[in-house]
Amino acid sequence: MNQIAADLNGFCSGCGGCVSICPTGALSLVQNNEGFYEAALDRKKCIHCGQCASVCPKKTLADFKSLKFKDVPLYAAWSTNAQTRYHSASGGIASEITRWAFNQGYQVAGVVYDDKKQEACLKVASSPKEAEAFKTSKYLQSLTIDAFKTILHGPERPIVVFGLPCQISALHSASLKKGIRDKLVLVDFLCHGVPSYYLWKAFLSYLKNVLHNFPDKINFRDKKYGWNIFCFTASSHGKQYIKKGTQCPFYALFFSDLLLNRSCYVCPTRTQFGFSDIRLADFWGDYEANQAGVSAAFPITAKGKIIWEALQKGNYLVAKQGNRDKCRRAQIALNGREIKIKEGQRELILNTLKTMDILKAMHFYMEGLTAKERLFLKIKEILPYPVLRIIRMVKRLLKNN
Repeated sequence: MNQIAADLNGFCSGCGGCVSICPTGALSLVQNNEGFYEAALDRKKCIHCGQCASVCPKKTLADFKSLKFKDVPLYAAWSTNAQTRYHSASGGIASEITRWAFNQGYQVAGVVYDDKKQEACLKVASSPKEAEAFKTSKYLQSLTIDAFKTILHGPERPIVVFGLPCQISALHSASLKKGIRDKLVLVDFLCHGVPSYYLWKAFLSYLKNVLHNFPDKINFRDKKYGWNIFCFTASSHGKQYIKKGTQCPFYALFFSDLLLNRSCYVCPTRTQFGFSDIRLADFWGDYEANQAGVSAAFPITAKGKIIWEALQKGNYLVAKQGNRDKCRRAQIALNGREIKIKEGQRELILNTLKTMDILKAMHFYMEGLTAKERLFLKIKEILPYPVLRIIRMVKRLLKNN
């Protein structure tokens, strides 16, 4: 096996598009030495057909009718069902699109967490019961190959597919080549990036010690403290783990931005609009005081706009015109803030996580912070949310003036 990620200057996001469309099985996804899945090539099987390059987001994005943030409609939206909204990561719009899809006779593909493999993967569901596992976010790199192959073989019914921008970009290109794009509704998310599986596996090891077993239930975005406070919960045989924000080592290291996939630092797909029909996000910046959750929604294509109108007319959701400037300033994918790789600290923490010692990795992370940064983290742990919200608003105003 020879990595082809090097040919992409480290961009390979592991989206799975090339593997799914390869006619000879020459491509596969393998985990690299930083804990991310990326494409690998068996040159003996390669027939140089160019199918892989024709769907790779790195190579095809220039071919899209690329739209910018200012060119697409923006709505603040939430489910009309309070329970759906509560059990969703944000405003429950993905759940309502799923409900609408099944009511129309569609299938739906979304991400589930596989307890046995301890990984996230894309699955195709044919019923609402099968789709229950799609609810709430999974902050992990998801494996798409099996689902993509099923979809590209020709779905038995129209299908809604939820995924990250890089994945949806690849599926858009592949479905155009297969002549089935009209059978798909593609929905992606404004993406922060995905963390190394070394972080996740080390955190699972830590949870096993805390719970005396691997967790049998996990929620990456529990709303125990409200939508605006990230809370990770896990349980096993009656024992519970509940931590919010940076008190949770997984969150602290994920949101440090030290351990994202290298492709995430230079990803062009999360800032581009035009290959998905609808894009979703948390509506930070304008609705942060709302405890129930509010989604930002961007119906992009003609198909996406028709579905969005049907969702409103069918009373699936409430939608209001969103404040574009507030949304932009609060989203890393939109506000132009550059995230740089800190090579030395990244290598140190990743090597520590390989030993499954997440607390030692946290120690190295904290050591690398300035006194000001450490103080800010402590303040975030202590102060109530309304006070933190005011501080954030002031910071944003100062930054943008």
